[in-house]
Amino acid sequence: MNVRQVIPRDAIPSVDDPTFTETYDGPDDDEVISLTVDRLFAFAWRDDHGTDAFYVG
Repeated sequence: MNVRQVIPRDAIPSVDDPTFTETYDGPDDDEVISLTVDRLFAFAWRDDHGTDAFYVG
């Protein structure tokens, strides 16, 4: 068996060890989204082969 591609070309790799900073040192023309929230929610996601359930706790 000769497997050359195991994920789709548009697959996005996981972020395994993110870092968070107070400032952004990227290019000035990058689009950045910043959110400030008053209340936090936990989200649970379940995927049963096409039947998705999404709820807020």
